[in-house]
Amino acid sequence: MRRSSDGRFWAEGRPEKLTDYVHGAFFISRANFGAFERSSTYDVRFEMFELSRTGTNLKIFLF
Repeated sequence: MRRSSDGRFWAEGRPEKLTDYVHGAFFISRANFGAFERSSTYDVRFEMFELSRTGTNLKIFLF
């Protein structure tokens, strides 16, 4: 049975102030694609990546 990380979203905590950053990641293993996110109320940044999965190993390749 193959385990999939499709549709998985990871987020780090909740901001205390409007200027605090929150980090997150979204994984779509069937498309070998994902995105890292860093955002505050005033700023949002995304980094896209390719991923490959072999067994329990997940490799990430930044664009």
